[in-house]
Amino acid sequence: MAKLAQAYIYLRPFEVSEPRLIGFARATEATAAEVAQRVYDVEISIDVDLEAGSLKARITVIGSIAVFLYAGIADYKGFKESIGELCKDAREYAYDVCGGVLRLTGASEKEMVKTEKRTMTPGRASRVIDRLEKLEATRSTLNERQRHQEVQKILRALKAIEKDLTSDEVALLDKALQHNKEYRNLPPWQKPQSQLPDLPAEMPRVGITVESAAAPAKRLRYRNRIVVRQKP
Repeated sequence: MAKLAQAYIYLRPFEVSEPRLIGFARATEATAAEVAQRVYDVEISIDVDLEAGSLKARITVIGSIAVFLYAGIADYKGFKESIGELCKDAREYAYDVCGGVLRLTGASEKEMVKTEKRTMTPGRASRVIDRLEKLEATRSTLNERQRHQEVQKILRALKAIEKDLTSDEVALLDKALQHNKEYRNLPPWQKPQSQLPDLPAEMPRVGITVESAAAPAKRLRYRNRIVVRQKP
């Protein structure tokens, strides 16, 4: 299933005990779920991955994009618009989650190193569409070497998307993109259906680990997946 969005936060320092990390993680999950119920109108899962020491937080929304791909088979313009809406939702979700989690930490500006609002699978799909349309528009001005380079960039992006999708979603994406002439000229990029997973690898329901690097210092890490259903 697709990674619909990711909020990424990097703070330093962020030294906490295991009980405090668990408390912070539960509050982060509540914030992530509240934002998801507001932004998404379907059931989704959220992967919460937190590292203490220097806080690295990755809050990732997992969900199906099959409904958007089905629409794209019949209506390419509608497909592009749907992918654009998913990117917009991803930025809104990540922006609000980053803000909420930063408030939970009480971090100062000196501690905040980086925040990122990642559009993940929808963003990759949007960039593939843009590259295909640019390739079609500039076909007469590109030499063979330039065209080959553009095609390779598109193929690499499609392979990255493939890692996020189920076999059914990959097949639907292929059909939706068939509307584009340049896409139809691409060499095959999908793995055989038998080699594609039907479900994403599961994160542990709740996991607290202590990770040792080469140095004596140890880092606490929390990982969990929660399911967010829409309110009736």
